[in-house]
Amino acid sequence: MAPPSEAKPAQTPKQKPNPSPSKTQRRKPFRFKLSNDGAPGNRMGAATRGCSSDNKKPPLTGLIPEKNQGLTVSDRPTFWFYVPYIANSTTPVEFKLTDFDEKEIYKQDLQLTNTPGIISITLPKNAPALELDQTYEWSLGINCDTRIDQVNGRIKRVKASAEVTKQLQANTGRDRLLVYAENSFWYETLTLLIELRRQNPQDEGLKADWEDLLTLDGVNLPRIVPEPIVSCCKPK
Repeated sequence: MAPPSEAKPAQTPKQKPNPSPSKTQRRKPFRFKLSNDGAPGNRMGAATRGCSSDNKKPPLTGLIPEKNQGLTVSDRPTFWFYVPYIANSTTPVEFKLTDFDEKEIYKQDLQLTNTPGIISITLPKNAPALELDQTYEWSLGINCDTRIDQVNGRIKRVKASAEVTKQLQANTGRDRLLVYAENSFWYETLTLLIELRRQNPQDEGLKADWEDLLTLDGVNLPRIVPEPIVSCCKPK
């Protein structure tokens, strides 16, 4: 009779290494919900003589959806434009905001600096605050000697619901960006996304969000995606 085999000691199962945080934490998809409001407009300018620019670059462009209107929850929002022209202190630039009755609300003469690139114009504290549920029209005109290259679009200030306000207060960074995007707040989405990209220039996820926003069906600004964001402009 064969001797009983010696029992083998129980082996402790090997523990698998913890996966990296990037693999365990799924990145929430970025989806901007377009508003149905808006009407045909002129968010893109035309190449013109008198201002030096690269013909391969996009034209003067207001960063706004194709319907030419975006929503904001701010009483003094930030507007964004792509300017193809090389900065020149002698090139007159005018930003103007009017109400629905074409009454001028705010006007600012500017001097281009650091262009070509994506620039911002924020309504200052001494400008009248945008009123709730009112639609305004903005324009940016650049005098290029032979003609004025101009773009225009609309902005409507709305009030966030109590639930959305609570979400905005509870979130920061990209989580807050997603709340803006899901609720169609174009101007805040664009501004916060650009701020986040400036703070995290190597973040590939934010680069993807930027491309997703500008190439979204209904926005269609793919040529703006690779353009730099620059500091501009000096008030005159």
